Amino acid sequence: MKSLRILGLVGASLAIVGSFLPWEQEGDLFSNWTYGVQLFPRLRDYGGVLVVLLTMMIVLLILRPPRFIRNPGLWNVVISALLMAASILFLARWLVHRLESTGFIGAASLEIGLIGVVVGSALLLGAALVNYGRFKHRTKTAG
Repeated sequence: MKSLRILGLVGASLAIVGSFLPWEQEGDLFSNWTYGVQLFPRLRDYGGVLVVLLTMMIVLLILRPPRFIRNPGLWNVVISALLMAASILFLARWLVHRLESTGFIGAASLEIGLIGVVVGSALLLGAALVNYGRFKHRTKTAG
């Protein structure tokens, strides 16, 4: 149980930090970097705020779920699945950019931020599924 919590927190850290790192880079001489959340020189959002909000909800469910939520394990799985779906959507957006610029010098390349978001989302979803499976198994054998 504690190892799943640590795995979830590592996944959350990867997803949140990856939201502020570069997601893709295009161009050769003059590079264009796309961030999930760009803070400088201008505030821009390319989907990183969604990743941060969903990840913060998962962290809240992992550490201290609110009392009004009846089944936090199920909500953790649902929100983790939404985060994974969003991550796959952002990865597909990069792939479309890559395919559009096939044959060009400086074609769109994948960067560490998007990799961190996808890996972090996968870790969160895996930990949520295992934790929910253990909870369902415990309630079936106890009841």
